[in-house]
Amino acid sequence: MAPQNSALEKALQENFNHARHQETQREKYMAMYWLLWAAVLAYVGRQGDLASNVPKNWFIFGFLAIMSVATLIANLKWNAEFANHMAAAAAIADTLDLNRPTQTRVETPNRSLLYPEFTGYMALPLNLPLLLRVGPWLSAIHCLGVALSVGLLMYGWTCWRVLLGGLAGACALAVCFWMHVLVQRRVKTRTPLRQQKEA
Repeated sequence: MAPQNSALEKALQENFNHARHQETQREKYMAMYWLLWAAVLAYVGRQGDLASNVPKNWFIFGFLAIMSVATLIANLKWNAEFANHMAAAAAIADTLDLNRPTQTRVETPNRSLLYPEFTGYMALPLNLPLLLRVGPWLSAIHCLGVALSVGLLMYGWTCWRVLLGGLAGACALAVCFWMHVLVQRRVKTRTPLRQQKEA
């Protein structure tokens, strides 16, 4: 085995390990986030009528709003890191001749995939429709969490709470879209030249 191939195989393993680590982090943090929401709603709900107890627990919802923003940022970061490692794995698989790009990319381009479709031995993320992909769904749910937590934080202070919550959600969506565009640009630079020509 050529030394270069040996180094590439090691790099391939490391990229897959790091990608798996990003997924594990995202899953664990998501579980903590859902538990936090459940604990806050259960605590406030046990005090009596939920709506009437929201204003006096504003500090809890303020903490929940901060955690929602932090969770959204962490989720976007982990999505980007996962895409980065998968792009590197695709480049290595192409160099080692484990995968070959297909012609369907030219005939029916799919802009949701960060690298061209392929055939071969190396398993990479499936080319699923946007509605079946984990990253966009989690990002949308986090944006909803940001909107709800900000709206509940402002519940007892202003009649504009729905507008403020919607504005927070819209800002979160804008950040998600900006991150998506950034990832598309950056990961494309990691795509092998041979696959770029096929695309």
